[in-house]
Amino acid sequence: MIPIQLTENDYINPEAVCRLHCQPKTDDRRAAITIVFTDEDQLPLYLHGEEAEEAIANWRSFHQRQVHAASFPATD
Repeated sequence: MIPIQLTENDYINPEAVCRLHCQPKTDDRRAAITIVFTDEDQLPLYLHGEEAEEAIANWRSFHQRQVHAASFPATD
């Protein structure tokens, strides 16, 4: 699978994600996202603040496109 861009400097292979935890921004706390990968040698990715807001939005966009593609497969 082609890597997706989470932030200006962070790209990930969605198939390599083992766990993903999103904490959206609220009035009381900054946004945060933690991604743990299936490869145990790869360090988890942790972003917070504006970077996390961008990453969460991009992940949600990617996920919505995947769900849409699965619901409406291309016919040739």
